[in-house]
Amino acid sequence: MDKLQFTVPVRIKADPTAHVSEIYDVDDALTFLQNWETGRLGPVYQTAMSSCFAAKVNEVTAEQARNDFLNFAQVAGILAKDDAPSTVPEGENGLKPVPK
Repeated sequence: MDKLQFTVPVRIKADPTAHVSEIYDVDDALTFLQNWETGRLGPVYQTAMSSCFAAKVNEVTAEQARNDFLNFAQVAGILAKDDAPSTVPEGENGLKPVPK
């Protein structure tokens, strides 16, 4: 697995008429963030952007960048409704399911 690939893709829906898109890795997340509306660049956006750039230079893990991007998607209201809100690294496969 590529070190910048997310263990589980983040599913987003940028607007109500759009199809669900999957963000598979740090590069996908950066591309999405760089194309985000400039009028909507708040602190959660900045955290996600910084985290993705940090992952590119091995300062944080891809999963930390994923979690920050996931948080951005939740706050921005673009997280696809069928996506789990979060995962926590732990266990045999590296993930602990979120309780429902």
